[in-house]
Amino acid sequence: MRILQSALLVASGLFSAGLAQASSPPCNGSTPEMQACMGKKLDAANAMLARYLAAAQARIDRDFGSRPNLGAAQTAWVHYRKIECGDVFEYWAQGTYRTIASAECMLRLTRQRTHEVWQAYLTYQDSTPPLLPEPPR
Repeated sequence: MRILQSALLVASGLFSAGLAQASSPPCNGSTPEMQACMGKKLDAANAMLARYLAAAQARIDRDFGSRPNLGAAQTAWVHYRKIECGDVFEYWAQGTYRTIASAECMLRLTRQRTHEVWQAYLTYQDSTPPLLPEPPR
């Protein structure tokens, strides 16, 4: 039964990761090739998040001074991502899939965070175009 539950968890994780990565091709090949591919995707997602955070902070500084504390929120989010995806890594500690599962977790959360930053700080409530384009989820 535990094996069936694990297989279903892997399948659902791969399905949801596939939906989240619809804008880029999946990582295939050997485990090292998949790890390298996921590393590149994560680097790109982190760079996009940094770009959106910088634009959000610039808007906050321009419009509100320092009242919204995006830096503290981001620090807390980084801590959360580390713990959450570290747990995924530990859960899959019995196999080589653990590094890929952890990277998929980090990629999914990073893309979600980028979208949250965009929605909260870089869009407007009226028909004014957003400061940056909507990021992929």
